[in-house]
Amino acid sequence: MSKRQPLDVQRVFILAVDPEEARVSEIRAALDPGIPVRWARDEAEALENDRSHRWLGVVVGPSLGDAAGLELLKRLVSHSSADVAAALVASNPTLEQLREAAQHAITLVFQPVNEASMTAFREQCHLRRQPTPGVARKWAARTLSERHELTTRESEVLELLLEGGDVGRISERFSISEKTAQHHVSSILRKTGVSRARQLMVRALHIAQAACVDGMPLAELTPQIGVTPEMIEAEMLRAKAPGDGREE
Repeated sequence: MSKRQPLDVQRVFILAVDPEEARVSEIRAALDPGIPVRWARDEAEALENDRSHRWLGVVVGPSLGDAAGLELLKRLVSHSSADVAAALVASNPTLEQLREAAQHAITLVFQPVNEASMTAFREQCHLRRQPTPGVARKWAARTLSERHELTTRESEVLELLLEGGDVGRISERFSISEKTAQHHVSSILRKTGVSRARQLMVRALHIAQAACVDGMPLAELTPQIGVTPEMIEAEMLRAKAPGDGREE
């Protein structure tokens, strides 16, 4: 079994692959509306995006047929660095295809595609939102860092603190003096409004436990804006143009 990789929770999504938009619309309607679904028409379109390693789940629609759909799904899953959920919307699979799907932990979904038929796949996706203790701890450190605007080094020190590290270990890990390490710790405590590292660890524990119980939160994908050569040229001309003396 491959080692599960931590998910980038600000980018994870379900990939639905089918050349027909109507089939993808059926799949999207049957899934959890809280998890974004990205549509790809074929394998090339699915793999051209640099977010392929962030798939939470991959489902291949029925338009490709059972045999081709199964082969495509196996290839797509192999490209993911995370332990993704996989489902194939099948029409009339053979016994061999049933065995192959079971061997690769692929869920077969039979039409009509609806919430009931997608239940198993939906549950698998939610299971993959449940972080391991280590991932939950990192999530807590990241949450506290963003909430209290910690510096990059302070965020690294905080993560080590939550692992049980002391000033000596911080000093050794980052090749800094213990005085500097203590300065980082004091700054973190001041910014987070606590007087002791123990209080900070309790706060982080609550965040981590919430992530383990409720699943790590998801966010929509950052919109991708196509930039054309004409747009770049226009921007360069605008930047080179002399000012007209008016203030913005």
